Amino acid sequence: QTIHRDERSHFAYLYWLPTSSISFSASYEYDEFDAGDARLPDGFSTLETHRVPLRFNYSHPSGFGAGIEARFVDQSGYFSPVSDDAQPPEYGEDRFWSVDLAISYRLPSKRGQVSWKVLNATDEEFRFQDIDPENPRILPSRMVQMAFTLSY
Repeated sequence: QTIHRDERSHFAYLYWLPTSSISFSASYEYDEFDAGDARLPDGFSTLETHRVPLRFNYSHPSGFGAGIEARFVDQSGYFSPVSDDAQPPEYGEDRFWSVDLAISYRLPSKRGQVSWKVLNATDEEFRFQDIDPENPRILPSRMVQMAFTLSY
């Protein structure tokens, strides 16, 4: 069965580097997805999503860095009921803020980096459907990540 769908995305951004150690960014992201009356396995048929991420980063010459990202999300769409796929899709919407925190250390001679992130640091509960569930950009519960990158 062929499913026809329309997808539209728009993106606008602003970056500001007031000093060599501090950076700010703000962006607006708009996504629209419409599969008509098709029942998709991801549980939605239409989505309209507005995202406004605001970021602040600080990097010290010693290699330490920190950042915070606060993201406002406004999403609405038609979703398949979780408990019964035979039911028609229901309209749903949510508006929320999600906050991510990060600290990092750049190894001497730029040989790598160690970083820790707390995603959804406030553990905000919300209803959100990502168009690409394999690569989520917003998490529904708090998660801590640690990464180590080595360059040689």
